[in-house]
Amino acid sequence: MANDARAGVPTVDGLPSPQDEEFADALLSAIGSPLVVRGAHDELIVWNGPAERLLGWRTPEVLGRGFPQLRMAPLEALANDVQHHAARDAPVERELRLVCKDGHEVAVLAQATTMDSAAGPGVVIVLSDLTPHLRAEAPRPSMQEQASLLLQHSADIVALVDLAGTITFVSPAISDSTQYEAGDLVGRSLLDFVHPDDASDARSALAAAVLDESDMAMVTVRFRTRRGDYLWLAGRVVNLLQEPAVGAVLVALHDITQRVQAESELAHRASHDPLTGVPTRVLFLDRLTQHLEHARRHGMVVAVLFWDVDGFKSINDSAGHAVGDRVLVEMARRAGTVMRAEDTVARLGGDEFVACAEVESDAQVAALADRLLGALELDLTLAGGRHGTVTASIGVAYGVAADVETLLHEADQAMYVAKRAGGASISIRGVDAPAQEQAPKTH
Repeated sequence: MANDARAGVPTVDGLPSPQDEEFADALLSAIGSPLVVRGAHDELIVWNGPAERLLGWRTPEVLGRGFPQLRMAPLEALANDVQHHAARDAPVERELRLVCKDGHEVAVLAQATTMDSAAGPGVVIVLSDLTPHLRAEAPRPSMQEQASLLLQHSADIVALVDLAGTITFVSPAISDSTQYEAGDLVGRSLLDFVHPDDASDARSALAAAVLDESDMAMVTVRFRTRRGDYLWLAGRVVNLLQEPAVGAVLVALHDITQRVQAESELAHRASHDPLTGVPTRVLFLDRLTQHLEHARRHGMVVAVLFWDVDGFKSINDSAGHAVGDRVLVEMARRAGTVMRAEDTVARLGGDEFVACAEVESDAQVAALADRLLGALELDLTLAGGRHGTVTASIGVAYGVAADVETLLHEADQAMYVAKRAGGASISIRGVDAPAQEQAPKTH
């Protein structure tokens, strides 16, 4: 075998001449492994296609340069050792880490041998990419390590409690949700943080899981935060008392506060008047049904008070709808100041309002209606600084034997009686005994 000094490529008798550069390029590219050759003057004279793909440097960029200029000190050291210290023709293998052109590292197995050329001794280095093998052989985390990582980064709250409900462990997510640190809760009862109205559900879920080892109880509770407000949490309770690695009841919860608030807001919008904020007809009828059932059990009667605004069309026509809306909002607000918290005020539509309350006697019915009539008398400032007075006509029906639709209808009819009396008046009728109807009373 001879050498061509111009091309730096070995010549083999019987094969095409190495002066044929196309042949030399084809031969080097056909070698599947990355191959580089350092010449006698420490300059790179061969850099094949696989070497380009592995290390990122294109052949024209490296030929005539040295390893140090390419930030490849490990290859420089290897080439020096082979050239100056190794036995002739004895290959040397080393595992190295090389920095590629774009800055990332690759792990390689480098096999280096000396090479004679007309210009002097050189070094041939063949590289094998070890990076895929190192990745495959990287140690996998244990199940315990994986579980720990999952708990560290999970948004769900995971707690372990004993049979008494005492917290023995809680995941870091508790801090993000409630502002408590894990140490604030460990050793305390889970029920200490549950809303009193939900404590029974929490106890039942714990009991169900403890009594049946195969059972998984579902639970939804409000959980008190360090700030003193409550989050809605939902999840499951699982009995792991017989698991040697756990030996506790697992409680896994996730925050559903935003969902509950959104559902509550939708329900409120569906059942409340958007202008005044009071209930609409559907919710009022439901509340009236509850009042009747309660009154029947406790020997009371239910009064339904139905009213509308006297001359409301004229107010809209003369002062505008914006003023009319103000009147409706104020009517609802003032009615709320007269009725008790357990009573219900609703808007049926337009300028028609209704309220219901449980009372003990005819005298209480009359007194309630009189207070409401007085509260609904408004002083109104119109355009140009003019003042006016707004009043309402109220019809009242009370009883306990009638159904909700009958009570509402009778109160509506009584309101028209009050309206025919000139407005700003009250008409009351007892539904269980129609003869009790009173003559309209003008305020």
